Amino acid sequence: MWEAILKNGLKVSEMTSKWSDVKGAIERLSYIYNGTRFDLPPSTEFIQYKSASASLFGGNIEIESQTIGFILNDKKILFRFYFKINKIETIVE
Repeated sequence: MWEAILKNGLKVSEMTSKWSDVKGAIERLSYIYNGTRFDLPPSTEFIQYKSASASLFGGNIEIESQTIGFILNDKKILFRFYFKINKIETIVE
């Protein structure tokens, strides 16, 4: 679950706000995964998205992973958290 401190000092999280409503106003971004808090460094842009799957025959949508990241010197630094296999992947683009 992501948590953020906005430029106006307000604290928001995935449980209280939509990413699309706050992404441009984030001052600091953190992610809590299995009880561990990951604090990202300051950045001009933060990234967050999820991947999910669902059966073609209906049923529930299952979130498979969530990715958070930031821009550093024109590079995207991403951390992908895989829920099913309990794995964290670091990606530099």
